[in-house]
Amino acid sequence: MFSDADGSSKIILSEPTGSTAEEEKAGKNSTATDHNIACILISLILYYYRCLAEYLPTLKELLASQIRDAVSSIEVRRQFIVALAPLFGRPLEADPVFCRKASFLAVSGIFTFVGMLDKDQEIAVKRLSKTSKQGIYEFMNEVS
Repeated sequence: MFSDADGSSKIILSEPTGSTAEEEKAGKNSTATDHNIACILISLILYYYRCLAEYLPTLKELLASQIRDAVSSIEVRRQFIVALAPLFGRPLEADPVFCRKASFLAVSGIFTFVGMLDKDQEIAVKRLSKTSKQGIYEFMNEVS
């Protein structure tokens, strides 16, 4: 309250400094939105872990079958090398990673065979691939 110059007193009402009903409603809405977002995120995380739990046993079975296939392909590769031994000579090794990297072995095609030089000196001859510029005839000449 204050008085004017003419002596009349006036009451000035000021706007309240506290929150209004709209601000309170907006605050409740943002809290509800935060809770909804949190529930959605938790649901997504739980769904992800559930899918992962279902996928891991399948992954283990898949890896086990791939290992069995790789081991069987190594055995087939060994039988192939043994079958070629009478044609090319005694194989020293098929590949330095013969037992460790079956997938590399399937692609590499590296063969090492014993050859004889003059004075009965043994050498190792490698044929890198069937598509090399060196023909099979020259390769067999080097080996024998």
